[in-house]
Amino acid sequence: MAGCLPPLKLNYRGGGELLEAGGIGLGMPIAAASFLFPLPLRGALLWLLGGLFFTALSSAIASGLSDEESDREGGKRTLTTALGNPAARMLSLASLAVGGLVWFVAHLDATLPRETALPLLILIGFGLQAQGRSSAAVTGAFAAQAAFKQSLHRAIWGSTLAWALLLLRHGLPQ
Repeated sequence: MAGCLPPLKLNYRGGGELLEAGGIGLGMPIAAASFLFPLPLRGALLWLLGGLFFTALSSAIASGLSDEESDREGGKRTLTTALGNPAARMLSLASLAVGGLVWFVAHLDATLPRETALPLLILIGFGLQAQGRSSAAVTGAFAAQAAFKQSLHRAIWGSTLAWALLLLRHGLPQ
């Protein structure tokens, strides 16, 4: 919410999606983990955080789809109002894919457990579902937009939960 408070009002000046992705994809995981154990931000953990950032960005971009018309009327600058609905949907899917690619790089790190294919498979499965639902999520098609975002969220939440369970089971990479 700090992004929409005066004097910054970043959500009205553009950049709200990046602010949300940074808070959800980086700030919250780092803060939560630091309460549990000392967090060495290096190696595989940086790749995991990078993937979280891009998947959170995917969700943040998709959130603007249902508010496109009211945001435009209210003068709010978002990626959806700047680029239009089709480009925002494509950018949302691309951000999800980049998050998956970053996690694939993390998967190659020998300090992570070998079961890291599970989060990737979850992300790919629901990501493909989101891609299939994307073309119907046009401006004003709120039910189709909700279905598109539901698939994105399942991809993000399912894969993130799988990562968390793997890290709980095997511990943090060294």
